[in-house]
Amino acid sequence: MENSMTREVVITGQGLLSPLGQDLSATWAGLHDPAAVAAAARTDVMPPFTVYPMAPPPVDKYVPKRGDQRAMGPFMLQGCVAAGMAMEQAGLLGNQDLLKQINLMVGVGGGERDEAVDEAILAALNGASDGNLLAEQLQTELRPTLFLAQLPNLFAGNISIVLGVSGSSRTFMGEESAGIDAVRVAYERIASGQADLFLVGSAFNAVRQDISLLYHAGGYLLQDPGLPFWRRPRAGMALGSAGAFVVLESREHAQARGVTPLPGWPAWSTTGAAANQAKRRRMPGVNGRPWRPGRGLPCCRVPPVSARSPPRSMPSCMNWCRVRPAPRFARRRWPWAPAWNAPS
Repeated sequence: MENSMTREVVITGQGLLSPLGQDLSATWAGLHDPAAVAAAARTDVMPPFTVYPMAPPPVDKYVPKRGDQRAMGPFMLQGCVAAGMAMEQAGLLGNQDLLKQINLMVGVGGGERDEAVDEAILAALNGASDGNLLAEQLQTELRPTLFLAQLPNLFAGNISIVLGVSGSSRTFMGEESAGIDAVRVAYERIASGQADLFLVGSAFNAVRQDISLLYHAGGYLLQDPGLPFWRRPRAGMALGSAGAFVVLESREHAQARGVTPLPGWPAWSTTGAAANQAKRRRMPGVNGRPWRPGRGLPCCRVPPVSARSPPRSMPSCMNWCRVRPAPRFARRRWPWAPAWNAPS
């Protein structure tokens, strides 16, 4: 019998919405066209910020009911459309037997916001802390359907209701880490034999004043979008809308229902993942020995590191004695950390 820990995980469907197109091929072509990227940037949508908004997706095809469309904002509509595109390519859309087997994994940063209601409440409060006024505004101004849409876990709930996905559901909260964890957990569950079929993805709506203000307050937004990349005085980002979903499936399950995995996607297996983890454990050490707190790097004459020092701030020695530059905060705390000790 084949060991369940060596099951291969393949991708059988994908759905992508971006400012450059409504599918993967259009987005890929746009990334190779500087004129298309420049045309997608907008400074008039939420001045003075630069954003990459998305063209209206084909909502009527995947969310046909007007009531469902009104109950969701752009963020959740984009997610439903991207999920529907991935399910359609994988041959799952409308298949009642397979819909019961689909497990849903999503990563979200939050729910929808009604900016008009937010502005009205802030204007009414005008800096005062009046709980009664706030409760009155919430009861009279906020529609129940949109209030539910503000709950992050309703992102997965809307996909389940609209597209008929009736398997298990799990929502990861956060930003980049949430999406990574959603894919990782789905992959590990398929590879370990706990499930055969997963729908994984997320969406992001960049055209929101509150999100831009939060990033701007932290100094993370791009200040001079017109300058070429290499001439910008400081780093920064311009937010863009997107929706992305994939269907992860065990190879045996895909073959049993006659579906060919997408070309160009490598098959993932737990044996390869275990080998990569073992390789990473050996890399920071010397002569194949894993690094331990208190062990130095004699080939580079790096003194021992105390157990309190985080391994990620320790320079790692490879076979050719290349030492990565230590972070600036690490050089302040540990003066021995070299800035650069690579061969010329």
